[in-house]
Amino acid sequence: MKSGLKDFNRKMRGFDTGTIMGLESKTSAPIQVIREADGSCAGFKNLFVIGEGSGYAGGIISSAADGVKVAMNIIENS
Repeated sequence: MKSGLKDFNRKMRGFDTGTIMGLESKTSAPIQVIREADGSCAGFKNLFVIGEGSGYAGGIISSAADGVKVAMNIIENS
């Protein structure tokens, strides 16, 4: 991922810093990501796994709600 982002930044300047938002899967996770109180993935600084892939949601509405909940927590703690 790191080398891919460096390559992409050479093509489109400004993508070497900031927030990565991202991928969508077609299925719910068979496991649940362990989260810290702030919503971040346990053991990783600034990694927020949300929605169906995190195991905290089971559909498009609950995935959106999970994303909003984590985003609001990030904003409140910034």
